[in-house]
Amino acid sequence: MIPTAMASRSTNMSDDRPVVAVGHVRLHTGDVAESAAFYEAIGLRPVMAWDGMAILELRGGTHLLLIEVDDEMQMTLDPVFDLMVDDLDTYQEMLLAAGITPSGTSWHAKIGHQRFRIEDPDGHRVYVYSDHTEGRPV
Repeated sequence: MIPTAMASRSTNMSDDRPVVAVGHVRLHTGDVAESAAFYEAIGLRPVMAWDGMAILELRGGTHLLLIEVDDEMQMTLDPVFDLMVDDLDTYQEMLLAAGITPSGTSWHAKIGHQRFRIEDPDGHRVYVYSDHTEGRPV
C-alpha cells in the first residue's frame, strides 16, 4: 500500500499534475523508417533513430520505441496503447491532409469518449480518443 502522502506528493508543489507519467511504450515493426515516418505524420516528434530502432515523443514526454523485428506474429499484434487528442475533428482533418484515412468516429459509451481508428504501415490498429483530461494540465 502506498502512503497517502506519497500518492498525492508532486515534484513541483505549484503543479497539479500527477507525479507519475508513462515513460516509454514499445511497438514492434517490420520497417522502422516507414513506421517512424507514419508516426511523425500523425503528430509525434522524432527524437532519435538508428539501425533497427526509432524513438518518437508524444505530448507529455512519453516515448514510443519502434523496434524492428522479423517475427510477423509479434510485428502485427495490436498495440497496448491508444492515443488522445484535444479536438478529434481537427485531428481527423490533419490526418486526411497527410494522406491517412481514419475510420468513422464512434461513441464508446462505457468510457464516455468518441474515438476512431487508424492503421499504421504494419497493420496495427491504433485508436484515437477524444480528450479525457477535463481541463487538467497534463
